[in-house]
Amino acid sequence: MKKQDRYDPNSDPQEEFQKALSDYCRLLARKIAERWLRLHAENENREVKNEEE
Repeated sequence: MKKQDRYDPNSDPQEEFQKALSDYCRLLARKIAERWLRLHAENENREVKNEEE
């Protein structure tokens, strides 16, 4: 998706900034959640392996 398609160049710059910031925050939150879930799953796997030994 191109920025030209996504945002109207004639719109208010403050509004464009708020949209971009919102998109960035959503992306960052998703990345943090994915990383947390992956690390949590890895820790669970380690605990299970330690209990089996």
